[in-house]
Amino acid sequence: MDSEYQRDGRLMDMIDEKWRADQLPKEDIQVPITARPEPEQDNGQSAESLQEQEQKWLDIALSSLNNMPPTSTQS
Repeated sequence: MDSEYQRDGRLMDMIDEKWRADQLPKEDIQVPITARPEPEQDNGQSAESLQEQEQKWLDIALSSLNNMPPTSTQS
C-alpha cells in the first residue's frame, strides 16, 4: 500500500548500540535565554519561550495601536 512505510535496511548498518546510547553532556548544549521556557510557571501553565510569547503580541498587531491617530468624539 502507498500509505505504509517500506523499511530500507541501509541505515541499520550505521546504527549500533554504542551510537544509540551516546548522549551529549547537558553543559555542552547551549540554548539562548530567549529560547528557554519560562522558569516560573506561576502565571499560567505555558511552557513557551520568551521569544514565542513576544511573537504572540506581534501576531495580534497590538503594536499598530500606537501608530493610529487619536479619534475625537467632540464636535
